[in-house]
Amino acid sequence: MINSVIYVPPVFIGFYDGSASEKGNYEERCRLCMSYDLKSFESITPNGPILESPYSTHSVR
Repeated sequence: MINSVIYVPPVFIGFYDGSASEKGNYEERCRLCMSYDLKSFESITPNGPILESPYSTHSVR
């Protein structure tokens, strides 16, 4: 689920939790996606999170 979007012309950059499944809902890690039209988004961090905590479960929640 995308939780924040910023506009960096000409694209919209979205921040999303990137959970692999519903089991990861409370152990979120930040990933990025982009869109030109706010209708379709493409992940720009498909290989893993761009941000995670260095502590315990690595969640950024």
